[in-house]
Amino acid sequence: MIPKVHWRDLSFVFFGMFLISLTFSVTISQGFAILSILCYLLFQFRKFSDLPLLFLTGISLYIWILLVAVYRQNDSSMSLWYQITHSEFSDIWMLLILLPAQSFSHKQRKRIRTLLRYSAILLILFGLVSFLFPYRLSTYIMDGFAYLEGRRLPHLIAEIPIIRWNIYLPIGIQNTHLTYGGLLALFLPILFFDILTFFRIRFSKLNFKLYTVYPMILFFCFGILLLFFNQSRSIWIGLFLGFCLTIDFKKATKLIRKKSIMIVSLFALISLLLFLLFQYNWLFQRSIQQLFAKQTLENQRIWIHKANIANLTKQPFVGVGSGNYKETFESVYEPILSEMPYLFYEISITPKSHAHHDFLHFFVLGGVVAGIIFLFFWLIILFHLLNDRKFNPSLVGAYAIFIGGLFQCYFLDDEVLLPLLAIVSLKLKKLDTSRLAVRKLIPAIFVLIVPISVSIIYTIYMIRLHPKDLFVHRTRQANNTLSIQAQKTINGKPIEIESEVEQFYFKLEGCLTHFSTFRQTPKARMEPLLLNILLPEENSEDVSYPNRYEMEIRIRDTFDQDRFFKVHSESVIGISSGSLFKGRNEIQMKVTDLPRYEEIKFYDFGIRYYYEKKKEKKMLPAIHLNANCD
Repeated sequence: MIPKVHWRDLSFVFFGMFLISLTFSVTISQGFAILSILCYLLFQFRKFSDLPLLFLTGISLYIWILLVAVYRQNDSSMSLWYQITHSEFSDIWMLLILLPAQSFSHKQRKRIRTLLRYSAILLILFGLVSFLFPYRLSTYIMDGFAYLEGRRLPHLIAEIPIIRWNIYLPIGIQNTHLTYGGLLALFLPILFFDILTFFRIRFSKLNFKLYTVYPMILFFCFGILLLFFNQSRSIWIGLFLGFCLTIDFKKATKLIRKKSIMIVSLFALISLLLFLLFQYNWLFQRSIQQLFAKQTLENQRIWIHKANIANLTKQPFVGVGSGNYKETFESVYEPILSEMPYLFYEISITPKSHAHHDFLHFFVLGGVVAGIIFLFFWLIILFHLLNDRKFNPSLVGAYAIFIGGLFQCYFLDDEVLLPLLAIVSLKLKKLDTSRLAVRKLIPAIFVLIVPISVSIIYTIYMIRLHPKDLFVHRTRQANNTLSIQAQKTINGKPIEIESEVEQFYFKLEGCLTHFSTFRQTPKARMEPLLLNILLPEENSEDVSYPNRYEMEIRIRDTFDQDRFFKVHSESVIGISSGSLFKGRNEIQMKVTDLPRYEEIKFYDFGIRYYYEKKKEKKMLPAIHLNANCD
């Protein structure tokens, strides 16, 4: 008979293999996690009183949202079995990963800490490969180390000068950049604090060797580079706040005074680099501009939060139940789409599987009860981590995920949630209920409640806009990049362009070929397409407006790369031309004369202006068209 201590060691071995494999395979890592859990439950589990409070809290959260789903079964189109196996409730098993670590010895926990360092290095290595590799690593490996035609390609960022290498959005072997960003948030602080430990402690020992820390510094720098190009802005904020929690402000103030010149110089250098990146890197420009622009894909977040608040208003106490988020989202917009059908495409491609906000998601699913349990779950984590006297990379990583979860749903991401729970489990201790311990709850409550309150206030601010104010007909150049000048003329004013041009071309997003809602069968559009090109009645002699136009009617796929894993295809299905006169030039195109399509597509316009005379000043005329092109 095998002694029980061997089974304890086996649980530890599987736990370590889980931490190593999670950087390159979800299936394999989860298999090792399950084996570690089984070894613990079968051979080491003693009594229920040993179960961590965090585990019991998490279990109660998932059971509650399932009970709500049972209560609302008559309102749902899904079977109860489907809700158990395919909804948020199906993640309940992951909480079991909190248990094995409770049996690990101090020596085993130190070994786990070393494994976490190796996992961080592996994660960065795979990220560097994906940074330079022209195919998505996950699908490339699954397809037998070959690229199959039609597979989605990684997002191209830029070309490195001189060596002429392309660099791509780094996602490692994960499926999305947000997942990879979440894993970086968990593992980069581990490398950072290990480097700090080397410099704080080992310089005092004779056997200190710099070659043991230099590779870690190199990989940490690579990790920061990958995190920057990964563009997970929520994780940037989370890591910054997480590191703030670990700062000794008294020592930091002394250091700033002592090294003020160096710190100011470093800050100036970083600011200069960010300025140059903003000037010359389109991806960084987009990330910053989307924080302040209304008419971008960031509108999707507004559509989501409008649905979140609407559902919370309808079901504030009980919620909608596990697995019912998508249905309730669509039910919110069904009457709006009947009134404003031109919004169908934008709302239909908006992700409807989750609330893009961990707290709001569980609040919507389980009402006030689920919201309180969710807050208590994170309060336990933060209480444990904030009261750990040692350098605590677990605090930085966990808090980064918590903050990131106010912009995304990291709690629903298996690839992030499971390692988060595993890392946190290594820090769990029995709660001290003494008066002194209760006082220590105050910092945990503060760092929990303040960010959530700010995010809720910002969410309410975001949704103040009326749906019709969020719609815009976007313009593109011939190469499909944004046409900034043409965009300003759409329901706007004339714009001056370069005087040397003899013609100006741009594409204008039109309207859908069908009328539809989520519950309605698509109905082909029969009404003609209509737009007006406006030339001023009075015009200065040195100012030139176009005197002729050529209008393409273009047909374009409506579903983008993120939904059907393909790029929009488009083609010209009709061309008309004519002269332009002072005043309103109404251009009408009958769709009954155009080819018919069963699938919903876009009727777009390709507009080319011709200028007759070379004058000092040339203008793009304003275009007026209704939201539904009628």
